[in-house]
Amino acid sequence: MMHLSREVGVLLRIIVSLCLFGTTFAADLPAPNKLNGTSSLGHAWNIKAQNDTLCDAGGKQWTGTVKVAPERTLFFWFFESRQDATKDPVILWLSGGPAASSMLGLFAEVGPCTTDGKTTKRLGPSWSTNANLPFVDQPAGTGFSTVTRKSDSPLTLAAAGQDFNILLHTFSTSIFPSLSKTPLHIAGESFGGRYVPAYSKYMIQRQESKAPDAVPATLESIILISASVDASFTSLGQIDHFCSDKKGNGFGSSFNTTTCAAMKRAAPDCEKQGQSCQDTMTQNAGRGALTKCDGVTRYFSQGVDRTACTKPPACRAKSFDQLVQYCNLPSVQAQLGFQNLKFEGINFDLNSRWTAVGDPILPANRDLIYLLDKTNVRFLVINGNDDVNVNTPGQVRALDALPWKGQSGYREQQFKPWSFRDGSGKLKAAGLTKGVERLLFVGVDNAGHEVPAGQPEAVLEVLQRWLKKEMLQEG
Repeated sequence: MMHLSREVGVLLRIIVSLCLFGTTFAADLPAPNKLNGTSSLGHAWNIKAQNDTLCDAGGKQWTGTVKVAPERTLFFWFFESRQDATKDPVILWLSGGPAASSMLGLFAEVGPCTTDGKTTKRLGPSWSTNANLPFVDQPAGTGFSTVTRKSDSPLTLAAAGQDFNILLHTFSTSIFPSLSKTPLHIAGESFGGRYVPAYSKYMIQRQESKAPDAVPATLESIILISASVDASFTSLGQIDHFCSDKKGNGFGSSFNTTTCAAMKRAAPDCEKQGQSCQDTMTQNAGRGALTKCDGVTRYFSQGVDRTACTKPPACRAKSFDQLVQYCNLPSVQAQLGFQNLKFEGINFDLNSRWTAVGDPILPANRDLIYLLDKTNVRFLVINGNDDVNVNTPGQVRALDALPWKGQSGYREQQFKPWSFRDGSGKLKAAGLTKGVERLLFVGVDNAGHEVPAGQPEAVLEVLQRWLKKEMLQEG
């Protein structure tokens, strides 16, 4: 009888395991050396390991805060990759608003768990499947991110961008230094189309100037989800969305001829004032564009009563109220380190103050052009073809008109159908796409403003192929 050494026996068992179960092993990040401290720039932080009783995530998770200023603290909820946290990239998620909590993205769109308001349930398709996934509540005063006084919240992209950079610097140098060289992707939804380009530009400029708060990680790409980049183009896109003979990719003909004629009459003034806003980036021009473009958008606005609406996608989904309920549970807040905090999915007061100051009415074109012309950052733009507020035809107009060095090559591309394989392995048509190496647009059928909630499997496949720099499946 042949006798095997202990080492050979162990090796054989490993080989058998590989054959039976594959070669992928989950690997966790090195845990933080301590649970609280102060960054090299003097910003206090704390972190707490959480478990599946708080969010049934199927992987390691952490929550924490960074005091970005004496009167402002930013909150994050971080999920390590389910696959290999030591090798997988970081995708940081920002919800829009302004002043919408990123808990919307966590519990209702791309996170590893969802909630019914009382408990959580693990999701299969999640962006944490093969990426490290932090959700950040910002600007301060949003969600679980706090201010000493209401007036302490930042009200501009410039001010909020500085706070965001401090959080990211602290996160990647003091809390999880093992991620300091990991490829970074920043995803933003809705008003995230203004947040992410502006914050990314500031972050890169701090890196180039070798500033003390320079974030060590390299920003590899920006992912925009139904993201508002230019309100005037979005307004004009409603004409294509409601009054077009074309079908598909967000085009349709659901309005009557009288309404469509009125919208088309208002279009030239909207377009002219929108161009003035893009050229000057002044508040007067922005407010002028808002006024002129109301002649196009008023018909949809008048036709939807969001306070009485009960059926998505014309109004907010039930999941919104459920996640707000869950985040206000005393047991949940205690586990997160809060007590009697009034959690709001959207801080409408802060939202109004941002609008009054003016950044939300200005386009993102200058920040986008800088990033496309001066850096190597790639852009993935995903849009729900049923979205109205950030409609696909408007996004197509905005990206085609963006004057960057690759504009002509991008505009020349023709839309092609794309597909994905669902959970059963069946190939399903999903929409239209076009793009070049640095800029890819993907329209997603049967999805509204919160695209990953409407088509989680399709969007996850787009994301995974994007991270691997693979082409989408045609057909």
